[in-house]
Amino acid sequence: MKRALERCEWIGAMTLLWMIYVYATQEFRFYSLECNHLFVFDGWSVGRQLPRTGGVALLLSSFFTQFMKEPWVGVLLSVLCYALVAWLLCAVGKRQGMPRWLEGFAFLPVVFLFLCLENNIYRFQGHIAYVLAVVALWGYVCLPVRRVEWRVLWGIGLSVLLYQVAGSVALVFAVSAVIYDALFARGKAWMGMAYPTAVVLVGYLSLIDARVETVEKAFTPLMYYDGLTTYYVPIYAWVMLSVWLLLVRLFRGKEPGRRILTVGVMAAGCVCTFGLAHYFYSAVHGTRYYRALKEQHYAVLGDWDAIVALADGQSETHYISYLHLALAEKGQLIERLYDNHPQVMSFFMGKRPKQKDELRVLSRVYWEWGYVAAAQQAAFEANQITPGGCNPEELKLLVLTNLTFGAYAVAEKYIALLEKTLFYKGWATSHRRFLYNDSLVETDVLLGEKRRALPATNRYLSTHGLVCDLEEIVNANPRQPIARQFYVALLMLTNDKERLKALEQGATRQPKN
Repeated sequence: MKRALERCEWIGAMTLLWMIYVYATQEFRFYSLECNHLFVFDGWSVGRQLPRTGGVALLLSSFFTQFMKEPWVGVLLSVLCYALVAWLLCAVGKRQGMPRWLEGFAFLPVVFLFLCLENNIYRFQGHIAYVLAVVALWGYVCLPVRRVEWRVLWGIGLSVLLYQVAGSVALVFAVSAVIYDALFARGKAWMGMAYPTAVVLVGYLSLIDARVETVEKAFTPLMYYDGLTTYYVPIYAWVMLSVWLLLVRLFRGKEPGRRILTVGVMAAGCVCTFGLAHYFYSAVHGTRYYRALKEQHYAVLGDWDAIVALADGQSETHYISYLHLALAEKGQLIERLYDNHPQVMSFFMGKRPKQKDELRVLSRVYWEWGYVAAAQQAAFEANQITPGGCNPEELKLLVLTNLTFGAYAVAEKYIALLEKTLFYKGWATSHRRFLYNDSLVETDVLLGEKRRALPATNRYLSTHGLVCDLEEIVNANPRQPIARQFYVALLMLTNDKERLKALEQGATRQPKN
């Protein structure tokens, strides 16, 4: 008991350090994860996911990620997974005489699990599945039976169950169980080959039954991604489980003579672990994309000062961007337009954007303009390509745009969906009062302004380009400051002297019919 408590103290200290490190490097990724996998409290939704291969891990991850909306929650959940993995690995090692100083290296597999977060299509399901695999290994090792036949049956049962519950990570458990039996001379270790065989068989049946899309997803970490990727870091996390068992076998019973040496080596292990984590993190970290995640989060909060503070004055800035929106909200877009190398032509001009993050920028900026139809289109497409199928911020925008248009039946559908969530239920219910009530919509500060910005020509989207659309919005509602600033900025960037002169004279050109 004393040794167990000492181990908990050491792992607790490491967990605290990991918590600080993860918060400093990954805080805004958790906000993005929350928007990717919205948990809906609905029997049909749960029943649809549960029978899938890895469905239990997927449901658990979706349930946990909904809380990542709040600061620190994503960090706490991730680090809890890391601490549990390290503690269970130490528990497995102690059964075979692992020296205490090796506990300092128990977080080595965690390094690569942490790096998985650097990929923007990674699901938290991968973390949950890995924890379940380590729990299964601990349960296999602790089985109090001596007969080989019972042990093999237990291993096969765990392999099959884990594949259904957690997915392809069951292969990691199966291989690790075989290696454990071989390294520590458990009787008839060769019979353990039945475990990976069982996983392959169950995976093949899942492919036939269409519960897994491809062979790669059936037997690799690709199951925990929302698309194809060449980001192979999870493979190293899988391999490190077997490497840990090899380390335990290699240094079994080799304790230093003095306690101070033990503590010193443990501390060295801690330093090596964090050094390795930071080295690989620096190599794979996408600074520009992470800054975009920060801007996205601050835009949701309406913290425009924070977005402006992120600007470095060196990078090119797209005309339609969170930075320009923040400057417009502060009334500074025109005077500070050239501070951040603005670019007129960008991903959304000339070709249709296909990335979720690009569409989210468009939907938010268009909505603030009062460009309601374009905002609705971008929000709908962003929601459709969201990995989990429901992006709460885009669903909220779809509610607002449909209320603006008077499409109350469509707005009601999205309100009903948001009412099945934990954190967005109150917002959705508060907007039910606008349904089928034109007078209330028109007198509302936000919705009334957007409805007044609708073009008088009854066209939703123009075929004459962005300039003409902005011109219509400014004509329809001259008091809309955001649209007007963006309109002037666009004329400045395109050097449209004719329209600028007309604007100075207190009028805008009428759009073509």
